[in-house]
Amino acid sequence: MISLYDPPGSSVLVAAVGWIQSLVLGSLAVSVAVIAIAAVGFLMLTGRVSYRRGFGAVIGCFILFAAAGVGAGFRKSLATGPASDSIVLPSSGPFPGPQVSSTPPALYDPNAGVTGQSR
Repeated sequence: MISLYDPPGSSVLVAAVGWIQSLVLGSLAVSVAVIAIAAVGFLMLTGRVSYRRGFGAVIGCFILFAAAGVGAGFRKSLATGPASDSIVLPSSGPFPGPQVSSTPPALYDPNAGVTGQSR
């Protein structure tokens, strides 16, 4: 039964999700992740774990702990639209390529700077 004295959002499920979030992303989880990454790094140095699995563990921890910040950044960029200080390129056509000369300069020495006996 819903009580009129309970403030909105104070349900048991919201409290449980908040507890799980603080457990997964809290200081205890960060310290366990740091120890795990150090152990995986040591195992990679000794050759017991392949580099692919080791980097997978590092990327997994990055995704776990950075997901909230990355999601907030995406939401902010989608809500505000393109940045006002972004560079707008003209759409007049392709960019010109570099100017390449077919003849070398007059005093061109292909062996300049090569160490050897001087005459």
